[in-house]
Amino acid sequence: NFYDEVILDHNAHPQYFSELKNPDISLRAINASCGDKFEIQLKLKDEVIVEVGFKGIGCAISKASTDILLGEILGKSINEAKTICEDFLSAVHSGDFSALSGESCVLENVSKMPARVKCATLSWQTILNN
Repeated sequence: NFYDEVILDHNAHPQYFSELKNPDISLRAINASCGDKFEIQLKLKDEVIVEVGFKGIGCAISKASTDILLGEILGKSINEAKTICEDFLSAVHSGDFSALSGESCVLENVSKMPARVKCATLSWQTILNN
């Protein structure tokens, strides 16, 4: 399945899995129930996210989802990033991904797996709530 391949690729070869030097924003994303723990780092210039990175440990879904998230918010303002997160979280909870664009659509199948929803939404929820 193409979607599974994209998730596995983001897990095995995440584009943004690196620590930034002197990030402007550093957020902790923790899912105590399964052990996923990430630090999401952002650099801003004129209120626009110009660099992203993350470090930590997590399952394939949470790591891939975090990598996809960072790719989608890079080059966006903080407000735009929060809107992207709101739209994604709404799609996961409704099961309707038709309004989304970009790679976040590959996480549609996760919305049908209640035990994995927290893994997929962890970093998105962290950005939205901070």
